[in-house]
Order: sequence, then C-alpha cells, then structure tokens
Amino acid sequence: MATTKKTTRRTKATKQAPASATKRRTRAAKPKATENPAPARNNATGATGAATKANKAKAAKGQGVIATIIELLTAASAKNPLTKQALCDELAERFPDREPRAMMRTINCQVPSRLRSDKEIEVQKSDKGYWING
Repeated sequence: MATTKKTTRRTKATKQAPASATKRRTRAAKPKATENPAPARNNATGATGAATKANKAKAAKGQGVIATIIELLTAASAKNPLTKQALCDELAERFPDREPRAMMRTINCQVPSRLRSDKEIEVQKSDKGYWING
C-alpha cells in the first residue's frame, strides 16, 4: 500500500500574523518644554554657544588644506610648476598632524578638475607640473 502525503493549503487567515503583532507602535511622547530647554542663542548671529565656540576655534586654526593648495599653485608658474608630489611635500610640512597619504588623495581629487568645476579656478598643466595663472 502506498501512503500519500496530505498537503494542506494555507488560507489567508493562517498566513496572517496575530492581531497583537500587527499593531502599530506608538511614538514616544514629546518631552515637555521644561525638560529640555532650548540652548541660549547669540542675538547677533542666532548661533548657539557651542556653534560660536566651534567657529572661533576654526578661525584660530587658519588656512585649510585646499586653500593652501590654491596658494601654492598660484605662487607657481609655467617656468616653475609644481608636481603633485611637491604639493604633498609642502602640505606635509605645513600640516604635520595630517596623514600624507590623505593629503595626496585630496590633491588628486582637487587638482585640476575639482578646482575648475567647484571653485572655477583654471589650473594649467604641463608635463612638468601644475600652476595657476595669477
């Protein structure tokens, strides 16, 4: 005698999850105004105290890597162009706390294409290096 395996057909009712599992979770109640007061704002700029401190610290740091790249390329000329490696060496001297490999990646991204597209600076190129006509 051969036995046959009965297969049952699932209905929509058996496929559905129990009603308790499908209930939507409610959002947590918003904190009252007295629990989290808004940070005090500077009347002149509308910035918070933390943002003002960050801006002051950033201003105290000085010029960034990309601005330094532009400065160095502007100082170069067709007679004395800078290679990307020379740019990286100079940046490593000016920014000793940064990784030279990371600065080389920044140079490769910025020179010449991104300086042209984002900052509208025309970087000149020869087989000896790069420069910006001042």
